[in-house]
Amino acid sequence: MISVNVQTKKRRQTKWAAWKEDQVIFPKVKGGANKKAPLVITAVVGHYRTPRFFIDAGATSNIMYHQCFDLLEEKDRHRLTPVNAPIAGFNQSIEYPLGQLTFPVELSDGLHSRMEDLDFLVMETPHQQYDIILGREAIGDFNATPSTTHGILRVPTPTRIAMIHANKECNMAERKTPPKKMPKTNKVREVEKWVLNKEFPEQSITIGPTISEEARAALKILLVKNIDVFAWTPADMTGVPRNKAEHELKVNPAFVPVVQKRRRMGPEQAKACDEQVQQLIDTDAYKGYHQIHMAVKDQDKTAFRTNNRTYCYKMMPFGLKNAGSTYQRLMDKEFKSQIGRNLEVYMDDLVIKSKTEVTMLKDIEETFKKLRSISMKLNLGKCFFGMEEGKFLGVIVTNDGFRANPEKLEVVLKMPSPKSVKQV
Repeated sequence: MISVNVQTKKRRQTKWAAWKEDQVIFPKVKGGANKKAPLVITAVVGHYRTPRFFIDAGATSNIMYHQCFDLLEEKDRHRLTPVNAPIAGFNQSIEYPLGQLTFPVELSDGLHSRMEDLDFLVMETPHQQYDIILGREAIGDFNATPSTTHGILRVPTPTRIAMIHANKECNMAERKTPPKKMPKTNKVREVEKWVLNKEFPEQSITIGPTISEEARAALKILLVKNIDVFAWTPADMTGVPRNKAEHELKVNPAFVPVVQKRRRMGPEQAKACDEQVQQLIDTDAYKGYHQIHMAVKDQDKTAFRTNNRTYCYKMMPFGLKNAGSTYQRLMDKEFKSQIGRNLEVYMDDLVIKSKTEVTMLKDIEETFKKLRSISMKLNLGKCFFGMEEGKFLGVIVTNDGFRANPEKLEVVLKMPSPKSVKQV
């Protein structure tokens, strides 16, 4: 089963005609129709002919696998349009198509044929058995009637109802005997590192091991819908609107700024300084504090100079006095309706607490809406969803309460015993 929710473009389709309403009859089979192999036929997509068209009435959309897409001419591949919708498979697995492609498809039995424009979701991964899957959309567009037990697809055409038989060679390739029964295992599922954005495969999100497959699939769809809440590059950190919060330096206006003499640095020191500044610009921009603007009148008071240029802070830096208070006031104000009910916040750490999987999804969506309203972004690498326990403020939070962080205990346990009164 393949399920997806994608808005398709208007396609060219044949208009209403009386021949579309012709009665479909399947041939009588001695002993009754009893074929069990998949209905795989030969058809033409564009000007490419393939014998691996799988007719799947259980699939919502039409699928083109990557090995078929690679055979297309360059001009045809360039017609691929992006689509932002995941596909849920039979086992609730989530995949993301490369995009959507519209191609004319011709179905024919050699005497009678018909052509319709179909939308295909192009998958990144290849398939060992099929090039194309024609789902319910294609079956409806062709007014077709498939019968797996007959191994026949009947399609109304202007001349007659075509009777397209399944390919025997494909049927023979199917497994004739059931696989051997495998022993059951009690393997515990591990934490999943899931790539949310294919453009940034090095950035993954962590999903807990204990949530159900249904909740896992629903959670992934929810995350895709709210992909804008996460920061993928420092440029995404636009900052909280100034009318929500900004940090001011309460400097006595009677004090006159003191101009300090430039400090000379050697080549190694200058290089290290430049690296630190670049790290501050790139990496540290993901820190929560750096989402609050500095007051414009106070930006020049944070200036510092290197051998290359002079810098100042446009966003509230980490080390300023009262920076934490400014950030906490913002969080307390904006998340007032959630704190204590389904959320706990301390500085830039947020914990969403839910009793059931259903309420978990609602609570996450509510939090995402609030984050979006104040233009606050999340650091993907520090996000954990669907966890039964996790770290918060240096301790482990579980269903049964709090317990000590074993990492911190290990430091104490490995501390050497004092050997003298002075060491005590």
